[in-house]
Amino acid sequence: MAPHGRHWLDLRPNGLCQHNGLYHIFHQYTPAQDLGLNKSWGHYVTRDWKHFADLGTLMCPDSEIDKDGCYSGSGFSHNGILHLFYTGNILHDGDFDYINEGRGHYTNTLQSADGIHFSDKKVLLRNEDYPDGLSCHVRDPKVSDIDGRLYMVIGARTRDSRGCALVYECSRDNLEDLTFRQVIRTPEGFGYMWECPVLFKLDQQVFLLCCPQGVAQDGYKYENVYQNGVFRLTPDADGSWQAADFQELDHGFDFYAPQSFRDEQGREILIGWMGLPDAEYGNPETAEGWTHSLTMPRQLSVKNGRICQYPIQEILDLRTESQTV
Repeated sequence: MAPHGRHWLDLRPNGLCQHNGLYHIFHQYTPAQDLGLNKSWGHYVTRDWKHFADLGTLMCPDSEIDKDGCYSGSGFSHNGILHLFYTGNILHDGDFDYINEGRGHYTNTLQSADGIHFSDKKVLLRNEDYPDGLSCHVRDPKVSDIDGRLYMVIGARTRDSRGCALVYECSRDNLEDLTFRQVIRTPEGFGYMWECPVLFKLDQQVFLLCCPQGVAQDGYKYENVYQNGVFRLTPDADGSWQAADFQELDHGFDFYAPQSFRDEQGREILIGWMGLPDAEYGNPETAEGWTHSLTMPRQLSVKNGRICQYPIQEILDLRTESQTV
């Protein structure tokens, strides 16, 4: 999905969800009149994955809780209300490295009954609310339902530069009521930062989708500047999860920050960002006033213990000819 007639910077997917039958595709972008400013959220909706309505700007960095960018986040429909969660980026003035000092990464929320008109923004977690030992890089909250329990997972970087994910449990009566449960990590360390995490369950197995940064190339694996993929989560005796067996979702370039969600049919649908941060190469479409796009939606499944992806049926319905090889 590419934009029409406006400048866009960073079309990574956010807030993917279905609410009252309508699919919502939020995404990061910068309107043409605000080029050079910080990330906002745009908003598409569709009922059939064939016809899309562009609802324009949902929110922009206009308050003290997100003044330097409305960063990535998620959407979750619960009890007739669409809840959005996102990271508010705040850069403090001073001589800081903005990794371990000088940055606020707040977990913020807003709600809507109709999915169109939203409440004011509200802070749920500030830097001081996160566990000890973390850097200022704590971002990208995502809420999921795992066996009837609601979890928020947030990507993080420790002060000694090890990637991990924070897990909170949300009260089913009030999604703003959060209880910290654990930090998911690998025993040996895997990169310095885990971005864009998603918890989901398929075939009786819980997975953590995320984007580890700082993983060294290993043959044909991990060739991009930053990676994307899934960890298989195994429970300890106390019920906490440990991450292992990382599987890359896409070995190609320009695929990053994928987000999945469970729709009303029970499908786990994934959309990625056809772009990469900090890539050495440019994008020719910038000459036309836009950059990057969203990937085709894919349905996730498990085969022989591994995550598989296939275009959703609505996309397959668009085919007019077929050839079997």
